Amino acid sequence: MHIDETFFADPHGTYARLRASRSVHRVTGPDGSAAWLVTRYSDVRAALQDPRLSTNAASSHGGDYQGLPLPPALRNDLLHLDPPDH
Repeated sequence: MHIDETFFADPHGTYARLRASRSVHRVTGPDGSAAWLVTRYSDVRAALQDPRLSTNAASSHGGDYQGLPLPPALRNDLLHLDPPDH
């Protein structure tokens, strides 16, 4: 997915088209890293409840996920903790 001026002119329309075509899209983050954009509510809920998915780099289980480059004070906030800590 490439974000251009069309997105900024009509973000709701862009997301509607993405949802209509498929639920999950491979995207490139501002830092050039690959990520997944999940656009449908039921799929977002399922992903948020899936213990295999995490924003906590310690939960990468040997994968290549390094986590977001955060200051030390933010690495253990609620958004980056897995159960039972969150």
